[in-house]
Amino acid sequence: MKKINKILIVIVLSVIFIGVTIPFTLINFGGRGTGNQPPNPPTITTLNQTITTDRLTIQWTSVTEADNYSIYVNSVFNASSYNNQEEIIFGVNGTYQITVTALNDFGESSHSNPITIIVGITPIFLGNVLIYINSSLYNSLSSDITQYKQDIITQGYTVNIFNWSNNNVTQLKNHITPYYSNGTIGAVLIGKLPYAKAQYWDSSWMIFRQFSCDYYLMDLDGNWTDANSNGFFDVGALDNHLEHNNGTADALPEIWVARISPYTISKVGFNPLTSLSNFFYRDHQLRIGLTYRPHQGLLYIDDEWAAYKSEWVSNFTTYTGANLTCEADYNYFANDFTNATYFLSNISDITHPAFTNYELVHVMAHCNGTEQQFGINALQHPFYNADDGILTYNDIYNNGPQPLFFNLYSCFSANLMIRNNIATHYLFDGQSLGVIGCSRSGGMSLYQPFYDSLRDGKIFGEAFKDWFHGPEIIPLNHWEEVYGMKFFGDPLLTIHMT
Repeated sequence: MKKINKILIVIVLSVIFIGVTIPFTLINFGGRGTGNQPPNPPTITTLNQTITTDRLTIQWTSVTEADNYSIYVNSVFNASSYNNQEEIIFGVNGTYQITVTALNDFGESSHSNPITIIVGITPIFLGNVLIYINSSLYNSLSSDITQYKQDIITQGYTVNIFNWSNNNVTQLKNHITPYYSNGTIGAVLIGKLPYAKAQYWDSSWMIFRQFSCDYYLMDLDGNWTDANSNGFFDVGALDNHLEHNNGTADALPEIWVARISPYTISKVGFNPLTSLSNFFYRDHQLRIGLTYRPHQGLLYIDDEWAAYKSEWVSNFTTYTGANLTCEADYNYFANDFTNATYFLSNISDITHPAFTNYELVHVMAHCNGTEQQFGINALQHPFYNADDGILTYNDIYNNGPQPLFFNLYSCFSANLMIRNNIATHYLFDGQSLGVIGCSRSGGMSLYQPFYDSLRDGKIFGEAFKDWFHGPEIIPLNHWEEVYGMKFFGDPLLTIHMT
């Protein structure tokens, strides 16, 4: 319901008695309150307490002149309510101070009395996590890694940390594999660590495309053979020969693998070590409730895929209704709103009307690895206007995107063989903590299993692995695009932490 601004109408009559003018206020009416001033603060009635769950409903007294209330956790805005109670989800163990303010058209009250909530969830074993860190970084990042390890343990996982200096990716895989039988669910690779290389034949350009392949580290029981000893696994090459098969079990991933490494970024003045430390600082801030994003997702569908908007939206199950913004461009012949400038404004320009503090952004746009190209692919549609703008890695670097998570359906966006690939820039140039991309052509399509898992509270790493095991992906496990899928960032986060 639209609220009507409060109006104070004062009618003054002048009554003259023997030369004296006496003013009378005859009418004083309008909205709630006794004048044009902010409301009084509420009083929280919930008591200080220790809880063993991740959520608690906070209650406070109603304030007559208030229109709504803001709830703060550790001095950071957390939620808004039109009632005198709100459920707060804390996410992780810790000590939290809660205050509430009342608001009306004239401003915000001072903060209520604070209460302290101690969250002490009894850990349950959720699995083991392996952390591999480039040995040259460990001493410089030891305090960051120690805090990261503790945060993961607080979630209910066990952690093994390894200083790693071997550049052979097969040796890395051989080290990971035995831990799977002990409950290991995934591996986080920090810094410059080895990766497998693969290639396929691109029939559009009549060339071999070579790319980094983390699928090799995720599939622990499949058979990978570089039959021609050229240093690349052929997965969909000229003769459609696949140097990957079921091996002793299947060709699907047993674990997830994530990378946290800024070392493909090449910019004057860029410091990889500082960038890594800043990443872990942001990560911890989210985990202790000091980073807030509304549960809002952006599905940004450029021209080439816009005809299937209804399918994309229906599969985007983490965000529905008012929590979903969908931009889709059906106009192939005009520089319409799904262009590079408008997209950048959506995610980074806090002064722009289109800007929203999104939690997650899923974008579908063409890409060559270092820049996203908005508009129809000119190679496939030579008569269309393909000039809807270009978003370069410099644009990302200079503007600092604000969303916490990105899913890039953009070719070659996460190829570690490409310097200044945009997936790495999205992770380190702004506020992001997780980026999904593809190191070859394509990206995450048929994505409902992934978003179902996120919606249900799973960590990003498990949701990522679930996508490979989805009912529509399994029949296509040799479909070339799956070999290029990557996760950059912290795979142990959930959308419920924001």
